[in-house]
Amino acid sequence: MLAWLKNRYCRPKRVCPEFTGKYNGWTNYETWLVNLWLDNDASTYAYWLEQAQQQLSDTENCKQVAGGIWTLEQSAKYHLSNQISVEVSESIESDSGTLAYDLMQSALQAVDWDAIAASRLAVITG
Repeated sequence: MLAWLKNRYCRPKRVCPEFTGKYNGWTNYETWLVNLWLDNDASTYAYWLEQAQQQLSDTENCKQVAGGIWTLEQSAKYHLSNQISVEVSESIESDSGTLAYDLMQSALQAVDWDAIAASRLAVITG
């Protein structure tokens, strides 16, 4: 019980050095929360699966893949991760220069976008 309380209420490592940072199998709380929001609505979930499929299809045209730098999966994950990050960030409705905006931007910087993209690609590729 004590470990759970420390992980729940003492999240930042600078406050509680023993905090692992993992949350419900995800990199951190922020990543888990964004993923939860993307999974919670059927149309949003379907949209991101479609985008994952589209990124897999588009990777053949990626110059890093053609040059042997990335695999098809690495390219798809990179591009899907970037797309999710941009679209989620753009969906934030707040005026810059406010406390709410600054807090939201700080939380979004902690999100492991690659992990979210990888989870969508894993559903597509099995």
